[in-house]
Amino acid sequence: MASYMKYLVVFIFFGFCILACKKTSNSSSNPGTFLYLYDLPIALNHKTTNTTISGSGAVTSDLSGNIYTWYFDSVISDAQRVAILKTDINGKKIWNFSYLSFYPAHYDLDLINNNYTWQDFVCIGQSLFLCGSDGAGVNWYILKINCSDGKIVDEISLNSLRSINNYAFLIEHMWATREGNILVGGFLGDSTGGSKPILAMYDQSGNQIWLNESIPYPVSNPANFTENPDAFVELSNGNIIYGGVGLYNFSINGNSVTSSTLYFYNINSSGKLIGIDSLAQGTYNISGNPTFYNGTGAGEIFSLFTSSSGGYIIVSTEIYDLNTDIRIKILKTDAAFHVTDSTFIGLGSSFVSSAIQNSEGDIIVSVFSQVLPVPNAVCDVYIISPNGLIIGQKSIGLPLESVYISGMCPTNDGHMVMSGLIQPANIDNNNLFILKTDNSVQY
Repeated sequence: MASYMKYLVVFIFFGFCILACKKTSNSSSNPGTFLYLYDLPIALNHKTTNTTISGSGAVTSDLSGNIYTWYFDSVISDAQRVAILKTDINGKKIWNFSYLSFYPAHYDLDLINNNYTWQDFVCIGQSLFLCGSDGAGVNWYILKINCSDGKIVDEISLNSLRSINNYAFLIEHMWATREGNILVGGFLGDSTGGSKPILAMYDQSGNQIWLNESIPYPVSNPANFTENPDAFVELSNGNIIYGGVGLYNFSINGNSVTSSTLYFYNINSSGKLIGIDSLAQGTYNISGNPTFYNGTGAGEIFSLFTSSSGGYIIVSTEIYDLNTDIRIKILKTDAAFHVTDSTFIGLGSSFVSSAIQNSEGDIIVSVFSQVLPVPNAVCDVYIISPNGLIIGQKSIGLPLESVYISGMCPTNDGHMVMSGLIQPANIDNNNLFILKTDNSVQY
């Protein structure tokens, strides 16, 4: 209780930008919203100038409004000890359980800086699904967990997705479809040393509905090409747009160079590839700090949404300088992925931690930035309209603490939930928080 009250005093004294002067209970002036801190054994963040691995992960909600978030348990030294916390609709803890030797699937927020974004945890009906591996990446599976008591119901193996020659294999994301099925995305390696996307759909019992491992390499020399699939959007006709960044390595005047292109695969409801679109992002020298040859930067994609005008809104990043200039870029395109507008969000060296679409159709993007000389992290939450305009921005930060939003999700009662960690500078301690807000990020 003493630790809980200490943080409450800190929040009020420093005027925590959104959370200031609010009670950490469901007695907020905005009905249905709250902030709670939880006294749980959370593993530490690993922080350097270019690395931030949060001890907390994704968050999801069921139809009754109960909230679930996973985190890394620090009780024992097993780095793959993942735990799940369940709360009621008002943030009151119901249960929490730890699951040994399990590491949730993730995507490196960028290939150089090793920052993670999590899309691996969904709730369908009365079951939770958490995708990951045994930690060594040898065995991949989905944990199916009963919402009511937190017990494991099934372990759905994904090892059948591994390429027949047993080359590199990695699951990076898992999503739920409107029909209540599970979509799993990752990549396969082959004998050339390259990699390409893989996509599979399962029902809730773990039966494979379809598998597409024939998505082609977009370049003629796959030995120098790596494809990292990152984003998914389901269209009204049941088709899926599956997007990612393709990195093609080559040489210019003896320098090692990488060309970055965003690829979008149109896949029908049967899992068949019916079209490919692309969007060039940049070319850069990776010998030391990047030098950009065409001035547009090297891009990666994190989230993809449909726009109100029939096109798409893409949340991406561009790397101009590894230490000081990593930019978050919001791209608006037409239906053929031709860019019609773009804007940057974030400050200095910034990273996307989560992006969702709320019940009103607005896109919510959480971005965190390292603040120097003290390596604190400050989160900014941006609200983007369905037509691609930035219509709001909220900052979440403390002078001497790092604040990480690691997951966001909409709730069935028209609100949003954010989960993450607060870590005091130079103190080996974390506090897990859950923040429930309205669709304008107010509480």
